[in-house]
Amino acid sequence: MGSPEDPLLKLKSHFRTNPSHFVYLAILVVCFVAFGFVTLVGLASIHIRNTTSWNDSCVTNESNPWRLPQTAVVPLHYDLDLSGVQLHPKWSFDGNVQVYVKVNQKTSCVEMHAEALDIKQIKLHEVELVEGVESTLEEPLKPVKEVKWDSFIEPTKFSIDFDHGFKLKMRFDRNLQKDAVYVIAIEYAAGVRTDLRGFYQSSYTADDDTKHYMGVTQFESVDARAAFPCFDEPSFKATFKVSITLEADNANDYAILSNTAVQKSTLNSASSKTVVFERTPRMSTYLLAWVVGELDSISSTVTVADRTVPVSLYAPLGQANKGQFALDTTVKVARALVDYWGMTESILGKLDVLAIPDFEAGAMENFGLITFRTAYLLLEDDATVGEQEGVALVIAHEMSHQLTGNVYTTAWWSSLFLNEGFANFFEHKLVEIAFEGSSFDPWKLFLTAVSQKAMAQDSLPTSHALVNSVNSSLEIDSMFSSITYDKGACVLRMLEAHMGAANFQTWVRNFAKAHRYESATPEDLIATLKQSFPDMEWYSKLSQWFNNAGYPVVNVHAEANNAYSLTQERFWSHEPIEGDVSRSSWWIPITYQSMDGAVTSTSMDGKTVVRFDSNLLTLNVDRKGFYRVNYPLAHWQKLSEHVTNNMDFNNGAMETMKLTTADRYGLVDDVLSLARAGNIRIGTAFEFLQSFKFEKELSVWEAIINHLYKIHIPVGVEASHEAFCRYVQDLLMVVYNRMGWSEKAGESMEDKRLRGLVLRAMVRFEYDHAIEEALIRFDNSSLAEIPGEMKQTILECVVTERGERGFLDVETRLKNSNSDSEKRTFAYALVAARKPSLIKRALQLVSGENLIRAQDGPFILRAAAQNIYAGDLTWDFVREYIEDLTWNYGERLVSNRLLPGVTSQFTSLVRYKEVESFLKKRPSFSTISLNIILDQIRENMHFIGYNLIDMKMWLESKGFHLLPFSN
Repeated sequence: MGSPEDPLLKLKSHFRTNPSHFVYLAILVVCFVAFGFVTLVGLASIHIRNTTSWNDSCVTNESNPWRLPQTAVVPLHYDLDLSGVQLHPKWSFDGNVQVYVKVNQKTSCVEMHAEALDIKQIKLHEVELVEGVESTLEEPLKPVKEVKWDSFIEPTKFSIDFDHGFKLKMRFDRNLQKDAVYVIAIEYAAGVRTDLRGFYQSSYTADDDTKHYMGVTQFESVDARAAFPCFDEPSFKATFKVSITLEADNANDYAILSNTAVQKSTLNSASSKTVVFERTPRMSTYLLAWVVGELDSISSTVTVADRTVPVSLYAPLGQANKGQFALDTTVKVARALVDYWGMTESILGKLDVLAIPDFEAGAMENFGLITFRTAYLLLEDDATVGEQEGVALVIAHEMSHQLTGNVYTTAWWSSLFLNEGFANFFEHKLVEIAFEGSSFDPWKLFLTAVSQKAMAQDSLPTSHALVNSVNSSLEIDSMFSSITYDKGACVLRMLEAHMGAANFQTWVRNFAKAHRYESATPEDLIATLKQSFPDMEWYSKLSQWFNNAGYPVVNVHAEANNAYSLTQERFWSHEPIEGDVSRSSWWIPITYQSMDGAVTSTSMDGKTVVRFDSNLLTLNVDRKGFYRVNYPLAHWQKLSEHVTNNMDFNNGAMETMKLTTADRYGLVDDVLSLARAGNIRIGTAFEFLQSFKFEKELSVWEAIINHLYKIHIPVGVEASHEAFCRYVQDLLMVVYNRMGWSEKAGESMEDKRLRGLVLRAMVRFEYDHAIEEALIRFDNSSLAEIPGEMKQTILECVVTERGERGFLDVETRLKNSNSDSEKRTFAYALVAARKPSLIKRALQLVSGENLIRAQDGPFILRAAAQNIYAGDLTWDFVREYIEDLTWNYGERLVSNRLLPGVTSQFTSLVRYKEVESFLKKRPSFSTISLNIILDQIRENMHFIGYNLIDMKMWLESKGFHLLPFSN
């Protein structure tokens, strides 16, 4: 309350006692406003001449409020100037963006996007273009003769539609004229964000314990709008010219990077530096990027046609030397990319790859400036073979995007597989080319890393099609799924196998060339196939694979005289809820192999029955088709005998084995998936696996062990737990003894990975000898001396077997480490604890003491939930601290990574309802994600209800409920 002497109170008192004076004042204010308005109208005539009457033609997207009007006003070019960029502690910048737009439909409204930006001013300027010069795909903006900077109009009003993607809506007092070009100039200010999206903060601690700060960007899918006002949809492609001015002590020590090469760098003073970059090619807003920070680098070059392109790897100070493998791989893959596609547009004037300490995604394909989590670019000296292969594949994925997604781009996120499914397929193709002649076989990795994941996810009743209607940011996020990435890649692999590698290459090349610097749709892909190969009439059936969720299981029916018939139906991991029974059918490329080794190709369409005569061995040769196969029981037994009779008990597969590694992988993946779904008995599947005791191939064992883990988690500590562990120990005993605990001279990369896989499984399935050996190695070796493939397993043993003492040992190592890679290893070991008090301590450590980066925390908590002793405690912890976890990790990581991971192991109706109730209360959690999580729990409930008793009976019938094994 004001004092009695407050002049405002005295004025109010005066007007109360003299009301006529208030009327006089009001008249005076009205006159003043009117005079001001007349003056402004007069001034406006100096800017752009007004008319006394006009037909208001405001164009909006009335059919879909989430989307911008698609054709009325389109961007051609952005001039983006970021000035006063300040990192720690102010974390702020000023922006000025000038967007050159073309008006294709008369309108008085313009809609763009802007999120959490303090918009200071918006002006619209007319542009006069040079006559007689046409625009091109490369240069959508014709040469500009003049921008009328001295004349402008401002919007009569503008607003932000917070409910529909932060649309910036501007309304002008006249129509923008059709075919005219204007500049929309917007001045704004913003903070550097903290949530790993838009233009956000990152930091790291150098070897000398000094802390350094970075400003980095992550715009996919809808976060460019959080850094500058723009038309933030993938089809609105334009060129960009960026300039950045950093204000910092010792500014010249900072690297300032963007998509293109530096055109000009100016040191304004010791504390100010400006960098201007060359114009980008025509591209989508989500591909723009910039980075500011103190960085080290190493460099190389790659020859592209007649150009020598510099290739640089940037990393936090003191860490660039860990990126040599990644740099070399980038160069190799860049060559492979150009060789396969024959399009040099995919490599700009320079190519940078950058390791970012804080990064939500695994990597991001920004055109010419590819950003990565440090783990996917920098390798420690003791990096495992799997880590090296992972780095190569992630680099190849992002390099593939330099064409599949950057040169051409999906028109909308509903068909994201045109970007991501293609990149997931071509990462394997490019690695195959780049590492030709090495022992690195990416297609074996494809089986378990891509195919197995895709088929597991796509068997859920709530799976989505490759093309799926999405609008909101939450719905768009749901498209970044195993379906989009992995199923998309699998469908492409099936099509390549069916049409031949050369024809497939012609098709995708023609598609990319036809849509270079433009957006594309699945219909465009099919149209290109029809144009390229009109005789391949199955092009008309291709949309079934794009528009249908799920995939088929082909049922084999034995008839008389070696005759067989085939039928198809959708494969379900468990029965769908009432009213959700799909009648989908597919055109399927069918391959089958006879006992004499002959391979035949055919196809089946819809529900038609295919019949053929053959001394059949197997269908889906080399597992290149995206479908499962279910044989009659007698044929499963026939296949089992073939595997058993053709395994060399010393060397693995014999020459008489007709089944390739991929065939054998396919058989075990199918038999276990069919059993889990209830199509065959679980005992039949377990019996079938007994034929593979002498298997030596990594991918086959990966498929088997992945399934065994998936069974183990819902079984948990049920009565059949010990018998199941004994069964697994018996199954793995031969390969465990063959691989041993010591590396062998000259052994392959695959054998190194196989050893790590088998040792980890034997420890997790509680084999005493494996546990004892792990502890001996921990006691007798320094951590640096332990091979990378064994390190995680041994540390987990220390935590699980030595209780408080072992936990404290690993906890101390975690707290004393300065390496993010080491910290992850220690954290994963801690959440393997079995004692409730230690589990709770581990959960607090990995989520609340700033020991683990935010990007890693959700994945470590997911691992805790997969610990059969910690699943319930992890869920309770997440529920109790959900707000803190959301603050630490951000809504996206919590919704898309954490919550699905910590709920997927539940098997009871009580937990199902609990999860459903909890997630429905989260407004930012999409219905799509909720349904998938609930579906995974229903799958577990189905497995337990259908298989648990049968599994227990089979294990007892084989004696696995008796004494434990000893070695």
